[in-house]
Parts: sequence; structure tokens; C-alpha cells
Amino acid sequence: MFTSRLHIQQVTFPLDEQADWLNDPRNTEFSEQRHHHHDKASCAKYIAECSVFWGIQEIDSGEWIGTASAFIDEHNEVADVGILIHWEYAGKGYGKEAWGRICDFLLESRGLRKVEAGCMATNKPMRRLAESAGMVLDGERKNHFLSKEGHPVGMLMYAKWPKGR
Repeated sequence: MFTSRLHIQQVTFPLDEQADWLNDPRNTEFSEQRHHHHDKASCAKYIAECSVFWGIQEIDSGEWIGTASAFIDEHNEVADVGILIHWEYAGKGYGKEAWGRICDFLLESRGLRKVEAGCMATNKPMRRLAESAGMVLDGERKNHFLSKEGHPVGMLMYAKWPKGR
């Protein structure tokens, strides 16, 4: 898949940079991955568990700038999607580009009836990303997470359906 600036390609192997990204707290401040130490083996295990795993590459530089994953519930025609854009590329619209393209692919090409994503209520970048991609708030689990400071934080669930549904 392509956008104007990105090549989003399905991969079945860990990117060389992936474990370093996941071990960097600047990338995982709002992620449950912050509780784990990652290496190539843990990344490979995660990729194997995903229904689809993508590497996100900047076309001009050829640099890997992030990853995205989908866990597809075929029986209910729903995908739970996640994304990680390396902090050095944050705020440049890459996440929005990739997220929008991935959600559209899952809804249109895979024929799913719903794409969903959850995030900490304090994760303002992910909330903006979901909303900018046309997702709507679909529910909240109050006090679901503990913040890095140890305070209870809700989990917000966002969803998007195909056009016309």
C-alpha cells in the first residue's frame, strides 16, 4: 500500500530497528509495551500473533519510520488496529497518512464491518489520530490503565465503519 509519502508493506519478520523502538520510552509512553523489554525474538513472536503486521517506510529516504498491526476477528468481521511511529517522525502527519490508509484497506479490501482501536484517555496524539481518520468514540473503560506515574487512567475505544453503514 502507498500514500503520497509512505510505503506500507506487510512484513513477517522483525525490522532491525523494532526492538530498539519498543525499548525507547519516547515511543511507548502510552503503550502497554512500556512494561516489557523487547528483543528480536519477542518482536518475532508478536508479529506471528498478528493477523497482519506492516512496516511503514518513508518513500523519499527509504527509512523505516514505524509499524502497524491488526488483529482480525473473522467471525465478527472486526479488526483491532495499532500503530507506532518513531518519535523522531511524530507530528509530521505520517501516522495520520498510514492510519487512514490501513483503516480504509481493512474496511474496503478486506470487507470488514468495523475497525477499532483503544488508547489511554491521556494519549492525546492517538485520540487526534483516530478522530482525524473519521473514527468515533465507541466506549470507555474507566480506570483501566495505570499511567507511568501510577494514576488510574481510562481506556477510550474508537471505531470506524465502512462508508454507507
